[in-house]
Formats: sequence, C-alpha cells, structure tokens
Amino acid sequence: RIFREYLPRQRCSTFGVKSKISDSGIDQIVVINLDRQPVRWNAVKRELDRVLDDEGTPIRLLANRHSACDARSDLAPNAQTPDIATTYTLRDQLFVEPQPALTIEDFDLERPITMTDAEVAVAQSHIDVWREISQSDFQCVLVLEDDAIFCRGFGRYLDKAWSEMRSCDN
Repeated sequence: RIFREYLPRQRCSTFGVKSKISDSGIDQIVVINLDRQPVRWNAVKRELDRVLDDEGTPIRLLANRHSACDARSDLAPNAQTPDIATTYTLRDQLFVEPQPALTIEDFDLERPITMTDAEVAVAQSHIDVWREISQSDFQCVLVLEDDAIFCRGFGRYLDKAWSEMRSCDN
C-alpha cells in the first residue's frame, strides 16, 4: 500500500448521482469496519482517495463507515440470531463454492457445518448494511470491506461493467 501513493490517481465516471455513463451512478459507498480497527478505516479512506469521479473529486467523499458487528463484544459465544441460519451442510457449501477437483462421492454431503462466531458477525454486519441501504434514498450503493484495494484499471473496468449493466435496463 505504501508504494500505491506514488501511482497516478484513477478516474471513474460511474461515481456520482449523475454519471457520464448513465442517469444514475453509484451515489454512496459503505465501508464495513470494526470499531477496534481505526487503522484499517484510515487505510481504506486513503484507497478511496486514489479514485476520482469525473469532476476530479475523490470518491472518499461518498464513503460512510458502518460499524461492523464484533464477534468479540457484540455477540455471546455461539450466538443464535433470527437473521442467520448458523448451520448448513457440506452440500450447501459446495453449491455456493464448487470444488471441481474433489470427488464428491468421498464425502458426507449432509454433514452439518456450524458457523464460527466471527462468521456470524460478518454475516450480521452485511445484513445490517443491506437493511440500512433498503431504508435509504440512495439509488446505487457500493459496499466494501475495510481491506479493499482497487487494482490498476479499476476505474476503466467498473465504467465498462456499469455501462453494460445499464444497457440491459433499456
């Protein structure tokens, strides 16, 4: 991350209420960050400063921090929540994340897997953000974890993807 400071900033037309690409662009960024991780919040703000909208404004100005659910302090050990099914099967996991190299017949696909407290906290943080977004007036929101790093060409890639998605709306 230190050397990234010396690279030129990227431009991305997708950000802003009125983007050059479509009638609506990404008008808010939500960054999920633990209260006990201010260093990570500062690092992602620096990363967001590396990307500029069409007017040359850092997209960091669109960013809001969302206080993440902390497994250490916000959840009781082995917490149950009405929002999250904390157990699932190996079959469910392989459906979400296929492993073609595995010979599936060698495994008990109905074996239950229980989420760790950290996994429950991550899931709860995302559910909380989705609820917050659904109750807001923002049209398009980018949700990031606090360890996000934008690759070289990010602005170009996002503008192209955004343009393609918007053309499907018509």
